[in-house]
Amino acid sequence: MDFITVIISLAALLLSLLSYLREIRLITVDFDANCFALDVTKNIKAADNIFEDSPNRYAIFTTAIIVNASTANSSYFDLRAYNPKTNENHFLCTLSSLPLLKNKPSLLISPFGPRALENFVIDLPKSRCGPITSGSCLELPILIVLNKNISIEEGVSIEFKVPQYAWLPWHRSSVSTSNRKKFKFYRVHYDLSNFHKILNSQNATDTPNEKEEISTAMNGK
Repeated sequence: MDFITVIISLAALLLSLLSYLREIRLITVDFDANCFALDVTKNIKAADNIFEDSPNRYAIFTTAIIVNASTANSSYFDLRAYNPKTNENHFLCTLSSLPLLKNKPSLLISPFGPRALENFVIDLPKSRCGPITSGSCLELPILIVLNKNISIEEGVSIEFKVPQYAWLPWHRSSVSTSNRKKFKFYRVHYDLSNFHKILNSQNATDTPNEKEEISTAMNGK
């Protein structure tokens, strides 16, 4: 009888431990199903008009909703946008990459003109990484200036990593100095094959009821 009691107690303890481990990793990410095509000289208003003389004229804007329903604080890092075929990076707008906006981080994004209803005032993230506190819901604005030297025929992929605990040594990185060297990738891919057509349509439209957005193919969720 005592043996059966011990087995039941151990099983209950194991079940509780598994539930706890699942809870501390309970992070969900939802990328916007659409991204907006932008002309940086027409659709983005920033302090001192820093985009006015940009050698790269085109951009996309989207958001990611990150919910941390776990009991542990976490973070995201290595946020990037790139060509999925060549792995070349596009320009991610943050306060680290645009230091002139440090004191005035807010941008006005108007994909369909200032008279349309769908305008966005965003504060650029500080860098390519940031905290995700326990119980929080983070709306992460992602503004990507497209590198004119990189093809967009294959679309643009956006991704970042979230660290996870690796309890077993062989799950960790060989250069790890902690037990949080197991990463989960969150990724979305946007099809930009009709980018210029949609951009021309947006810029020719100045009413809130006539608009198009870039359709997307979701990956890595």
